[in-house]
Amino acid sequence: QSVIYQGRWKLLIEPGWYGMTSQKPDTIYELYDLKNDPAETKNVAGDHPELVEKLEQACEEWQERCGIVYYGKILEMNPRH
Repeated sequence: QSVIYQGRWKLLIEPGWYGMTSQKPDTIYELYDLKNDPAETKNVAGDHPELVEKLEQACEEWQERCGIVYYGKILEMNPRH
C-alpha cells in the first residue's frame, strides 16, 4: 500500500490490492535494486533487512508528516467506501 524510492532502491510495502493484503498476517515487502534490476524481477528484501527497515521508517515518517490516513481506517469509518 506504500512505495518509497531512495537512489537505486525501491521498496513496496504491502503491494497489491488492500482486500488481498489485509487478509495476510504479516507485512509483505518487495525491495528492488533498480540499477541492477530495472525490470524488478528479483525481490531482494530478504537480503537487505536493515535497508527495508530504514525505508519503511522513512515512509511512516512521511505519512505522519503529511497526515496520510491508512486505507483500512477509511474502511472502518465508512465500510461502503
